Amino acid sequence: MLGLAPDGSLVAYTSDETGRFEVYVDSFPVPGDRRQVSSDGGLAPAWSRDGRRLVFIGGDLTSAWSADVTPGKNPVIGRAARLGSFPGAAAGAFDPASARTLRLVPSQIGPGAITIVQNWLKK
Repeated sequence: MLGLAPDGSLVAYTSDETGRFEVYVDSFPVPGDRRQVSSDGGLAPAWSRDGRRLVFIGGDLTSAWSADVTPGKNPVIGRAARLGSFPGAAAGAFDPASARTLRLVPSQIGPGAITIVQNWLKK
């Protein structure tokens, strides 16, 4: 998966050249300033609409991660931080480009009841 930053100066992608998939960011259109963003595996990198955040699914496929980005001539990619986890296979419900999700959480109320948590990734 490949994602171009909104300003067109950076590209985020995954590579398994180390033996597992990791998320990287490089300059664009001329590569050469590659930086690894994930540290324990990562997939499906996507930029926030303003290009100041890169969000991706962790290598365990059950967690969401985010790294702050300061765009510009010498962009700064912050250290990735865990945003939260998904129950089971719910990672497919995550929309990293908008940093929004609909999370279904098993309820303690009773059979058939669920709890819906919206916008749980907002700062």
